[in-house]
Amino acid sequence: MPPHLDELEKIYLWGMHVFGKRTGPFTGVTAGFGDGGDREGWEKFLRAAAGIFAEYGDIPFIHWPHTRRST
Repeated sequence: MPPHLDELEKIYLWGMHVFGKRTGPFTGVTAGFGDGGDREGWEKFLRAAAGIFAEYGDIPFIHWPHTRRST
């Protein structure tokens, strides 16, 4: 979403993917728009992460910012 279409100039996408013996699907979460959009997106991310931990147990959670160089 181009920043000029919303009053906020921040776009967030959080993605999670379980790898290993039992691979899971990619799960993506985006921030919402408006005043509560950042919080809404972050809370969706936490719920999605909690679901992964509930299904897979105590697995490592790794931050992999391969897009940092391009942003």
